[in-house]
Amino acid sequence: MEERDTPYTFRDEVAQPPTYDREEREVVIVDGEAMTYRSYRR
Repeated sequence: MEERDTPYTFRDEVAQPPTYDREEREVVIVDGEAMTYRSYRR
């Protein structure tokens, strides 16, 4: 199925579960750079 370029969700679409790394850390954006929340807190 082609990906739709729209902010709406359709009934025939399967919701993708959020992806996590194996330690389930969140990613934050700081000054335009992505880093793990754990690294940001240090």
